[in-house]
Amino acid sequence: GYLDRNGNWAIAPQFDSADRFHDGLAIVYKNGTNAYIDKTGKAVYLLDENTYASRFSNGKALISSEEEIKIINKNFEVIASFPNNGFWNENLIQLANETRFVTGAFCKSFIISNKY
Repeated sequence: GYLDRNGNWAIAPQFDSADRFHDGLAIVYKNGTNAYIDKTGKAVYLLDENTYASRFSNGKALISSEEEIKIINKNFEVIASFPNNGFWNENLIQLANETRFVTGAFCKSFIISNKY
């Protein structure tokens, strides 16, 4: 669950795991499903099984499956996508596709070129 600044439950405990809020959204895991929730605890976007999702940063997030890596905005619209043939390791993801470039820390936040 999530506590408010006064130590009261803002969102009651109900998730198997939960991340911190970034840009007003958090990623949670419950009963085998990952989702983004808003500050009321409402699931606003369910993620497909076996999909990695990053925290939002400056209104954008990265969603990755075995086939594709997508950059989404806070309306969950895809603003860029790449085949998942990039370089992954524990600390860094780097993708290059002609004029598009995304870089950032794995499982943390990332930076998107101003072209987006």
